[in-house]
Amino acid sequence: MGGWEEHQTRVATPAALPYDAAMTQRKTHRHRHRHPQRSMNINAQITAAKHTAHVWETATHGLAKRLIAMALLLLAWGGTAHAEVAQFDLPRIELSAGMHRIHAQVASTGPTREIGLMHRSSMPANEGMLFVFERPDMVCFWMKNTLIPLSAAFIDDNAHIVNIVDMQPNTTEPHCTQAPVRLVLEMNQGWFKQRGIGPGSAISGLR
Repeated sequence: MGGWEEHQTRVATPAALPYDAAMTQRKTHRHRHRHPQRSMNINAQITAAKHTAHVWETATHGLAKRLIAMALLLLAWGGTAHAEVAQFDLPRIELSAGMHRIHAQVASTGPTREIGLMHRSSMPANEGMLFVFERPDMVCFWMKNTLIPLSAAFIDDNAHIVNIVDMQPNTTEPHCTQAPVRLVLEMNQGWFKQRGIGPGSAISGLR
């Protein structure tokens, strides 16, 4: 019995503690060396990810700028090419002012109204262009890119002329109606005056 107690005393005595302490020190030592390496790996991964993101952002930004520039160039080219073409193939209508016949092209959409008689170098004596809007409004006209002098008659829904304005080529001065209208008839400048047609005159063939 005494031998067993002596053996138990040796096992439980603090003499065994240095082994545990050494193990603890080795574990702590290993942990102290392991964490910096893990941190370095994580930092390297973060740095690489940031670099990749920066490269991708730069590349996509450059690509976006190039695509936008190409789109603007195509838009400008297309708009210029479209705007420089005179309109000759619009629907036509026959009108009359008193005994005088008028052969008019009809511009009834936004794009056709915008171009109007632009880029025409001449127009036959009894030919014109009728602008048709969706609803009566206080409309104004100008002569940008229009090469021939014109007279514009603003016509109300009762087919009577409200007022007539003379417009000079390649000018941007606005010429407006004196009352809301839905119809405007452009003719060669002086056409209405030469035939005694003025405000209050009726235009037939509009209905």
